[in-house]
Amino acid sequence: MQNEFALETEAATQDIVATLDNSPQDETGPPFDPVRFIATHMLQAALAKPGQPFAVGFHIVVVPSDDWLTAIREVARNVHLGGAPRGRKRRMVGSARPELHALELPASADAQLGEAAVRNVQQLLSQEQAVLLIVSRLATVPHMLQVAADQILHVSAPQRPLITALIHEMAPNTQRLEFGDLACERLTPAMLRLAFRSRLSPRAFLGRLRALAAVPPRPSTPKAKPLEQLHGVDEVKAWALALKGDLERYQRSEISWDQLSRGLLLAGAPGTAKTTCAASVAEFCGLNYVATSYADWQRNGQGHLGHVLQGMATSFTTARARKPCILFIDELDSVGQRGGDGQRDGWWRSIINALLEQLDGSSQSNEGVIFVGATNHPDLIDPALLRSGRMEDYITLRAPDATALAAIFRDELADKVKTALDFEQFGRISAGMTGADVVKFCKAARRRARTAGRPVTAEDLLAAISGGETQLSADHRRRAAIHEAGHAIAALSCPDLRLEHVSIVGWGQMSGGASMGLQNGGTLTPSVLHAYLTAILAGRAAEAVLLGEISAGAGGPRESDLGRATQLAAEAELTLCLRPQGLIWYAAPSGAKLTDLLAKRPDLARAVQARLDYAYAEALELIKAKAPQVHRLAERLLAAKVLTGEEVTTLLRNPGDANPPSAAKNAPGHTIH
Repeated sequence: MQNEFALETEAATQDIVATLDNSPQDETGPPFDPVRFIATHMLQAALAKPGQPFAVGFHIVVVPSDDWLTAIREVARNVHLGGAPRGRKRRMVGSARPELHALELPASADAQLGEAAVRNVQQLLSQEQAVLLIVSRLATVPHMLQVAADQILHVSAPQRPLITALIHEMAPNTQRLEFGDLACERLTPAMLRLAFRSRLSPRAFLGRLRALAAVPPRPSTPKAKPLEQLHGVDEVKAWALALKGDLERYQRSEISWDQLSRGLLLAGAPGTAKTTCAASVAEFCGLNYVATSYADWQRNGQGHLGHVLQGMATSFTTARARKPCILFIDELDSVGQRGGDGQRDGWWRSIINALLEQLDGSSQSNEGVIFVGATNHPDLIDPALLRSGRMEDYITLRAPDATALAAIFRDELADKVKTALDFEQFGRISAGMTGADVVKFCKAARRRARTAGRPVTAEDLLAAISGGETQLSADHRRRAAIHEAGHAIAALSCPDLRLEHVSIVGWGQMSGGASMGLQNGGTLTPSVLHAYLTAILAGRAAEAVLLGEISAGAGGPRESDLGRATQLAAEAELTLCLRPQGLIWYAAPSGAKLTDLLAKRPDLARAVQARLDYAYAEALELIKAKAPQVHRLAERLLAAKVLTGEEVTTLLRNPGDANPPSAAKNAPGHTIH
């Protein structure tokens, strides 16, 4: 391939005009498409053996940008079948090629699209197909898909030799070309098709490409959100305030650079505003902002080790040139750890050693550069990256509480509503969501209001949060109300627990929720743990007692009642040591790792099950004794949709009160049927 696309010599700079209509025509094939030609060769160049088809399994193909997603997907099958770049599809004689299915995942994909990709890949793999997931940013791909991939191919952006080959394909008589300052790597399928004409000289074609490539591909990056407008990130705000003060002291020569906190690791689940916080801290402190990631470094050149290290060095060089600045390294866990047993330990060791050298400023001074890293999996980061002088400070970002969620709702919608909304109530409804979830729901509410030609209403916001809840049957809503009422009654029955709110507004896979915690920051003892497990399982017990049979509502995802109860019971045995005997500490895994551990440790599984069975038996007895209260609360929930702990207490104390505060506030819940 390199010989076919050999670079022009310095002497070969003059253009020889040759009209493109001299190119060979395929009378039976489709019209010539420069994008198909370029995309085919880009994909073939990424393959270790261009003529070899994709094997049955899962392949990730990383393309230069979202612009190339569809183009690469459209030629993937042709490349797989051994077709020519012009588009003639043919199956190689005597070859057994598996079926190929290609999926796209844009860089802007959210967690929901990522989960859909996981499901689609699973389904296609079960059908013995070769599955391609085409992405422009590897960090967008869910971690489990990255681990499961049989291979990860990196498709390079178009280079001058490839454009040369394209013109020779269109006009075979062309001998010399004048590229000038054409930025070939910036070319997109749209540019190639806009520049192409069936009768156009190579000189004119290149001129059009130069003009198109010179156009800025995207608008400038939007301004960072002011730090004071971020909610639920108080630790980050405190860190930024201290940094700003030290930067001012440094500028006055009162302290040296090595006395500043020069690195911060932000850890948290997706949607907890890690990237937003980094940009906001930079703006708050008056620093420039440079963002990068391992995926960016890997896209450099052909993705070989030397190219990756060069991409890394370029990011640090850019940050040093723009000092004072923050260098933000996203998805830091992608760099991995040294000392693994895998065949690629040498690769990761080289990457991490180079990153440590850059962070330490071994070759160039890092004075004026603050490092901020972000990760969803802090346990996967090499410990050396977290030592003093590197990512020395550590902040865990958690889902915002109800107060912070209410503030986010207010920021997003305050100027879009005509009548006052109870944002505090929506904050309670949204307990457990992330700030990103709230922003998404607010966008959906505004879109619904625009369609109706009016300001945003409570009904719009509830419709956005609850999704398809409006389509639920009356029986389903009543079951959900009884389930959540069971949680609330059990929580209020224990003096050590505090009920914050109970709701039957569904979102995601949940039909509602009850938020509860320890009373006045109490101590977690075995009896309190048992009461908490009882309250978690009381929703299932309420269904059994009041409806005569249970449903799958207590189970399902890891965040379900049974998932949370199992996790807590396992932690009681492993890390909290809330058992009568056997003093030893174990790290408690979660999710699939906990499931594997329970399968391998039947003694632990029996202990966890005994705790859950004991708590569930007590939950059944409690609900039987308080069945009238559960029923009364369920009826009120069907009308009000959400109640605070205080409102539930008032209702149970005064059963004749038909208007608890949330029902009297023109609550939005009455719009769900």
